Amino acid sequence: IMSSSIYSVWFIFAGFFIPYASMPVWWSWYYWLNPLSYMLYGIITSQLGDDQHVVQVQPGETSTVQELLRNNLGFESWFVRWCALIKAGFIIAMMVAIVAALKFLSF
Repeated sequence: IMSSSIYSVWFIFAGFFIPYASMPVWWSWYYWLNPLSYMLYGIITSQLGDDQHVVQVQPGETSTVQELLRNNLGFESWFVRWCALIKAGFIIAMMVAIVAALKFLSF
């Protein structure tokens, strides 16, 4: 029951439905605390961040995929390594929290 509400909030603030560049300023702190946002950032940027293919954005307007990611979503390809390190940090923090909960909380 609790997980569905947590997942819903994670998806909303991960930058998938509302890109970070379009988010209100007061939501930006949650974007950077959301582990899912780092996963999406890393996957999208690692797969498309260096793509130089030209795509048509609007009639008469073209852009490369890399420029589109940078301008519309704010994704930079140099941040992929940091995403991996931050995701590893989240995993270690959750493992420590689970071990501490199992040790100190008795159900």
